[in-house]
Amino acid sequence: MLKAPSAVDGCSVTRVSCYTENVSNLTLSIDAAVLRRARVRAVTEGVSVNALVRHFVEDYADGNVARAQALDKLEELADRAAASSGAAGRVWTRDDLHER
Repeated sequence: MLKAPSAVDGCSVTRVSCYTENVSNLTLSIDAAVLRRARVRAVTEGVSVNALVRHFVEDYADGNVARAQALDKLEELADRAAASSGAAGRVWTRDDLHER
C-alpha cells in the first residue's frame, strides 16, 4: 500500500507500508550515462544500483559514529601495544629524521 508522496529537502519521498520496516522511496536525478555505467558495474559486481545507493546513504548517515568507533578501537590497540619509545619517549632531532 502506497501513501501519498511528500517533498523532503527537494526530493520526492513515497512511504511504502508493505515492508516490515519503515522504508521510504527516494527519487533521484542522475545523468543517464552515469546511471548506465553504474548499472553495468553493479551487474558485474552482482548487486543492484538501489543496493549501492542504500549502502552509501547508510554509511554516510552513520559516518561520524563509525569514525568515532574506529578511532576508539585504534586508541585501544595503541594502549595495548608492546612497542614503546621508553618512559621518557624518543626525542628526534632534525638530523636524525633526515639522516641518509
